[in-house]
Amino acid sequence: MNESRSPIDLPPQKGKINALEGLRGVAALVVVISHLKLTFYSASPVLDFGMMSQVSNRLIGGLSNGFFSVWLFWVMSGFVLSLKYHMENDQRLGIERLRDATIKRYPRLLPPVLMSVVISWSLLALGLMTNKQLANRLGLTTGAWPGSFFSFEPSIVDALKGGIWQAFFIYDPSRSYNPVLWTMEKEFYGSLFLFAGLAIFGKWRSRWLAYIATLAILHKLGMNWVSSFVMGSLVCDVYVHGQDLIDRFPEILQGVVGRVINGQVLSGLTVAMLIILVGPAGDSGELIYLFAATAMTALVVISPILQSWLGTPLLVFLGKISFGIYLVHVPVLFSLGYPLYLFFVSVFREGPARLMTSITLLLVSSISGWVLWRLADRPAVAIASRLKLGDGLRR
Repeated sequence: MNESRSPIDLPPQKGKINALEGLRGVAALVVVISHLKLTFYSASPVLDFGMMSQVSNRLIGGLSNGFFSVWLFWVMSGFVLSLKYHMENDQRLGIERLRDATIKRYPRLLPPVLMSVVISWSLLALGLMTNKQLANRLGLTTGAWPGSFFSFEPSIVDALKGGIWQAFFIYDPSRSYNPVLWTMEKEFYGSLFLFAGLAIFGKWRSRWLAYIATLAILHKLGMNWVSSFVMGSLVCDVYVHGQDLIDRFPEILQGVVGRVINGQVLSGLTVAMLIILVGPAGDSGELIYLFAATAMTALVVISPILQSWLGTPLLVFLGKISFGIYLVHVPVLFSLGYPLYLFFVSVFREGPARLMTSITLLLVSSISGWVLWRLADRPAVAIASRLKLGDGLRR
């Protein structure tokens, strides 16, 4: 047995990882920035000076790729949702955790989603949704972002039905009051699939083969988005149980990975390489998103450097309110984007006006996300935490 210290020592902490909250906060801001870019900078030029310009363009594009952020959300959900289960050695208690997590999932997601829908309905009913005027003013195609939304009369019944049922079970983009809710159906079904899979093979000694088989089948079925939850759970399983497995890696590989996760320069370069690999939205396929999101999550979990960068109080706070920011930023953009742009363009030239409008919308979205967190997201967590069957976990 090799008694020397491994270059890759998994953190002893097995509870909440603040750096993942920080990463979630950054990802939420990237989603907002991606929609601001799509609105105000859809025709922005790209650099064209050879290979370095291509790398720079992919890096810039990756930093504003909202789809990559969504894949990060899914992988991180898989990690966080399975953490308590993987930490539980007792099979019976582990099943109870999965059962309770299944019961809690819908009540946990519903209140903030429903409130975001009601906010959008209210703005639309009051005639404050000016996304079509903004699209016309900016010369954007009417049938595309942001002018293609809300081509229907507001209905509180439809809004409630959309927030309570359709967002989670049969999402209809043509009748949606909040375009970002396309991810909720996948978030909900992906979570349930994860809980079911863990209940079946989560404590098997040879569960690694079950992970591989599941991923292969999902890929064959074209359901790589479900694989993101499975990969998140796999990373979590290694985080909790995988030190012996990691110690079996060749020493050269351990040394390389150890230098990457413990060095500021190499950690930063590795993150940059993953972002470059992803590139702008539309340039990469689902497998690239799946690989990059999994690698990013794993790096944050095991790297002391990335944990120090992403675990700052500000980023952790942004992660705490990230769901609120994600849900409310489109209603903010579609209602305030046009009047803010008209104001700033009357004061500044076109370029600075677009920049000031984008910065203001980013700030308002963050503040509104905090309000939504206070009014709906935090209460939803409190309500869901009380939903349990039996007392098997009280020990």
